[in-house]
Amino acid sequence: MALTLDLYCLFCDAQSEIPIETEWGRNFDVVTAEDALCPKHIGVLAFVNEQCPGCVGGFGDAQECPLAAEYMPQGKSLSHDHMVVILSGRCPHRVGGTYELDRGKPDATLTPIDISEVASSEAGKAMHDAIMDYCHKYGG
Repeated sequence: MALTLDLYCLFCDAQSEIPIETEWGRNFDVVTAEDALCPKHIGVLAFVNEQCPGCVGGFGDAQECPLAAEYMPQGKSLSHDHMVVILSGRCPHRVGGTYELDRGKPDATLTPIDISEVASSEAGKAMHDAIMDYCHKYGG
């Protein structure tokens, strides 16, 4: 059976269609991912991987991620101060107080998540540019 994976970039109009030969099936022949990152915006992952651990929500979910809620879904522009923080490799909404529970061990331990890491300036620029593209796309 052939399925198609439709990828839509979270930040712009880029999309890709990937045919998949599989024995799996679905009611519809298309599987959609609307939170993919196109080659232009793939650099956002470095920012997300450094800044999102320890936050309450998942990146790109305006209901849970305070950064995404600031510019999604209407493409509202971020403040100049927040954009400067992002360019420096930090999320302006990142807060402490989150713990990681290691459930894989019988004596599970609660460890505070270190949020002192800073993403590279390249990752900060990638996030800044992606947010600008998103705001341009949705009218902010």
